[in-house]
Amino acid sequence: MTPGRYTELFFLDEATALAAGHRPCFACRWREARAFATAWAYAFELIQPPCADAMDVRLHAERLVSTRASVSSPRVHPAELPNGAMVTFPTNESDRSAWLLQDGTLWRWSFAGYSMAMPVAAVEEAALMTAPAIVATLAAGYRPRVHASARDG
Repeated sequence: MTPGRYTELFFLDEATALAAGHRPCFACRWREARAFATAWAYAFELIQPPCADAMDVRLHAERLVSTRASVSSPRVHPAELPNGAMVTFPTNESDRSAWLLQDGTLWRWSFAGYSMAMPVAAVEEAALMTAPAIVATLAAGYRPRVHASARDG
């Protein structure tokens, strides 16, 4: 395990952890956690960055909404999302993969890394995987770490 980084045991990269509804840890990734809380405060027009518990309450509620079978994920235009957000859409009848938005490109997620890039403009509509509060935080300037395969091709 890389010291001072997200838990690689569970997640490919930080963008994947964020899509699962997790924020940076204040114990092991203090600098990133503070940057995340600061961007969160900016996104939600708070006077000061929130504590971890306050963010966790909202993220937990958003995770519960996203896992209920009767509630569908919000439909979005991927071109309108910030870097680090993840979406899903059918690429054929039997495949509904996760995709990372990074610098105008959608990268297909897998346990081994990202592959099969396509321009974000190629997809008109997708289901949002990343929690709305995290998307707002990304849009407010938080930059998650992404696996090298989404940077290097």
